Amino acid sequence: MRTRFRGYLNALTNIDILPLSDIVPPPFPIRTNMGKIAELVKSIKTKGLLEPIIVRPKDSKFEIIAGHRRYSACKLAGFHEIEAIILDISDKEAFEVSIEENVQRKSLDPIEEAEAYKTYTDQFGYGSVSELAKRISKSEEYVSHRIALLQLPEEVKAKVRRRLLTTSDAWEIYRLKDAVAQKELASIAVNHDLSVKQLRAATNIIRKGTSVQEAISSVHDDDSSARYPISLSNSKDEKARKAASTLLRVALIKVDNLIESLSDDSQKSKIQNDLFQTRLSLHQVIDRLLQGENEERTKKSVIEFIKNKYVRYVNQRDFEAISRIRGGMTFSMFDDFPPMNLMNLESANLHSEKIFKTIEESDCDIDDVRVTTMGDTVLSTFLYRYKMIVKGFSYSATARVTFVLQKVDDGWTILHEHWSQANYKHSSFDKMRLLEKITK
Repeated sequence: MRTRFRGYLNALTNIDILPLSDIVPPPFPIRTNMGKIAELVKSIKTKGLLEPIIVRPKDSKFEIIAGHRRYSACKLAGFHEIEAIILDISDKEAFEVSIEENVQRKSLDPIEEAEAYKTYTDQFGYGSVSELAKRISKSEEYVSHRIALLQLPEEVKAKVRRRLLTTSDAWEIYRLKDAVAQKELASIAVNHDLSVKQLRAATNIIRKGTSVQEAISSVHDDDSSARYPISLSNSKDEKARKAASTLLRVALIKVDNLIESLSDDSQKSKIQNDLFQTRLSLHQVIDRLLQGENEERTKKSVIEFIKNKYVRYVNQRDFEAISRIRGGMTFSMFDDFPPMNLMNLESANLHSEKIFKTIEESDCDIDDVRVTTMGDTVLSTFLYRYKMIVKGFSYSATARVTFVLQKVDDGWTILHEHWSQANYKHSSFDKMRLLEKITK
């Protein structure tokens, strides 16, 4: 390619020394990033310009066809003149030479290369991709694949520009089409150094309806050549469950494909019963795994509700917010502290309101949260750590609390609260009695 390119230039050109002031940049510059131009400036100052730039006459000036970076470096080096190869060619031919020269030098990042191809096909559509491919000695598929990468989200293209993702990586990510999934997969690919093989396998699984994280876990567990372990979950059990679920779904797809491939009726009759039984078994195992996954989600949701709503409302002393998350007429509360009785919603709200009005500062928190799911109803126990100032009295203690919660729309409501003293050893019971006296 280099020999053909140089032969073309020698046949059609002449070389001259041109003033830098007579040279102008091209209307469609191929390179947008000049790279480490300071190093080129230093080299030119030391060794001079080793290779001329390529220009063409344009109006009363000379327009750069190739060598924009060398031209810029010469200006920075303080040169007033530059050696240039002068070609008298059309706009289309100039752009073709510019692309060819940059592709030959491998000076473009993959996105710059794709943008150059796209600009060429937009500006000079006649001949399109096939003509350009022949011109730069590449396949049509190569050119069209490069152009397709421009449809990736900007943050994915940025990773390609920085060489964090190869063009092969980017093509596998592009096949997902969904921008959110593309960004998520690209981030995981960079962070965990995924191979093209792993990306291709993950993309194939995701396109069948599996989440990105499930697909990645499945690919890693099924790939003995994985370079680094991939951990996408804080819970080992949850990760294992998701990976197993994905593998079983893939197996289910393979069983379905096998059933469809049995075109001969006699062949079908012999093994289809076994295949359908296998399919049913796979469904049952997947259902059990999904049930466990739902329990994990429920536990996380409950813990988030208690921490981010109940405890936050208490620390903000927001009585109305506390009332809203209690279950209307069905709510009850039993308090082992004074007043040591069972209260309905009205009594419990009056009790909370009375306490809140006397609290000057509150920094309560919870610990050791345990959750047991029972359908739409959940039992949760936890340690509730008091840290409050009431009428100048600093009070801290720990209670063991049990909540009975019920699912409501996308949140939870408290059906019952049971409060029990948890640290009698440090006279906290006496402190609670004192607190009760202060609040009366």
